[in-house]
Amino acid sequence: MTNRCDGRRPFAAAQTDFSQKNRRPEGVLDLSARSLYPACIRKKQGCLDMILGIGSDLANIERIEGTIARFGARFLTRVFTAQEQAKADSRPRAIAATYAKRWAAKEACSKALGTGLRMGIAWRDMAVSNLWTGQPVMQLSGWAAHRLAEMTPPDHRAVVHVTLTDDHPWAQAFVVIEALPLSPPLRAQVTDQNLPSS
Repeated sequence: MTNRCDGRRPFAAAQTDFSQKNRRPEGVLDLSARSLYPACIRKKQGCLDMILGIGSDLANIERIEGTIARFGARFLTRVFTAQEQAKADSRPRAIAATYAKRWAAKEACSKALGTGLRMGIAWRDMAVSNLWTGQPVMQLSGWAAHRLAEMTPPDHRAVVHVTLTDDHPWAQAFVVIEALPLSPPLRAQVTDQNLPSS
């Protein structure tokens, strides 16, 4: 069963209520029950904030290290942006782990976008940088940005959350894409001209 929020975009029901009140007498879950889906699906005046996609990935640090040793700059420039490479170079004791976490983040982001690494989405279209606090942030460009704009409901803006961790030999990343409602002044600024160029 496909859940839809604005009539055309698929939406994964969050906070699904599997309690007895949504079950038929024979105990079978009634998929037509209104309370089975979040309020934003049922709200007639527009959607609230919602989760558009979730992705996770686990990368082997030693495998990434071996790939770097074998292919060098050819691999690094194909997968990582200059900013990501500079970040790894600034951590001489954890270069491979830094790259592995960003590899995992790109994989997780592509899953959250619902495409994987296809439909024209390239590795460098998804880049991880850090705020001054050290918090990682995901920046999308190219086809990844187009996909994000496509899956974002009207009168909403998309926010990509990313978290990274590593414990040798593993690096892991989780990505959550959230849609937040635009305030009235911002709605007037969001037009087709704001979509990223190809």
